[in-house]
Amino acid sequence: MNWPRRVVLVRHGESEGNLRSPDDMSFDGKANHAFALTEKGRRQAQITGEYLRAKYGQFDAYFCSTFRRTQETLSFLYPGVVPVIDSRLNELWRGIWHTMQREEAMRLYPAESSIRNREGEYHYRPPGGQSCPDVEVMIHSFIHDLRADYTDKDVLISAHGNWMLLFWRIVLGCSPSEFESRYKGDKYVNCALAIYEQDGSAFRLIDDNILP
Repeated sequence: MNWPRRVVLVRHGESEGNLRSPDDMSFDGKANHAFALTEKGRRQAQITGEYLRAKYGQFDAYFCSTFRRTQETLSFLYPGVVPVIDSRLNELWRGIWHTMQREEAMRLYPAESSIRNREGEYHYRPPGGQSCPDVEVMIHSFIHDLRADYTDKDVLISAHGNWMLLFWRIVLGCSPSEFESRYKGDKYVNCALAIYEQDGSAFRLIDDNILP
């Protein structure tokens, strides 16, 4: 089966949202997709870019989401390249948990925490948000295009942490419970790499959650 020769996923550098609680990434007057990298995040991306350029040289294609933090990260990884900005790479959207403070969410949606615990992180769909299977529909579509258009090519993707976990689940055929276990204890850190390579008819994870 056709696959790219190599796909390197890089989680974006530390952003403004990473300084807040995972259940409260709301900022007065600023949209989640507009969060910028912090100074630490910019330096992380510069270091990672130096590593990637020395190890792999140029890629055949560069992708990022519509979110500012992935676009800024890519601009430090490979200055001057023009990426494909693809909405199918957008991060899992947690609705109320990304648009209001937890206190407000619990006042307006008092049952949501218990529903979330009951359904689990994989299947839970918050008001105004997405479940993991919703995002996987987009990832499956993206993988289809990767395999159709970038066979034997090298591809770099500036991505989001939860998106990378769902990509990992799909490509490796892991179960929803395995995803939830990793979601709770082994998330991708800022500017971590996940490297997949073609191996005959298979597509294998070579390195995972590594930092330069």
